[in-house]
Amino acid sequence: QIDYLLKKDIGFDKEAVMYTFTAFDHNDQRNQVLKEELQKQSFIKEVSLSSEIPIAHGLWTTTIKKVGDTTNFELGIQIKKADTSFIHLYNIPLVIGRNYREASNETLINEMAVSKLGYENPAAAIGEQVNYNRTELIIVGVVKNIHTQSMYNEIRPILIKPDTLGLYTTNVKLKPNID
Repeated sequence: QIDYLLKKDIGFDKEAVMYTFTAFDHNDQRNQVLKEELQKQSFIKEVSLSSEIPIAHGLWTTTIKKVGDTTNFELGIQIKKADTSFIHLYNIPLVIGRNYREASNETLINEMAVSKLGYENPAAAIGEQVNYNRTELIIVGVVKNIHTQSMYNEIRPILIKPDTLGLYTTNVKLKPNID
């Protein structure tokens, strides 16, 4: 069982990644300064700010709805807020499309969300809009499904969106073979 857990593909790269939680005091500028200072270190490959790591103990969920959908269907979805470095740092593969831009109304969803929202395939979701918290977001990319909880749990629909507020997790990817 341990061998299974160590070798199981969880959908993202966790090797040589450290993370820390910063103060939950709404001082987002301080977190940005921390990121910039960490990026200056020779042993650090990449830094990303996010609301949480890919696998987290808790779940931040909400509902989204396709813009123009006349049914009452709302999809319960897990939310991850992050800067544009997040999917690159964790090597979360894009199935189709591109990463979002900072401070935009663009978003990424995973393959499970594509299916649950009723799109025929990932390509059909690109350019579509969803209502999230009274905001219309444009789907610009679809990422592979990743585990966000225990592997005993099913893969959940996920929405990853850019934000500058509430990014209290500093993710650090170390360079390989540093002495």
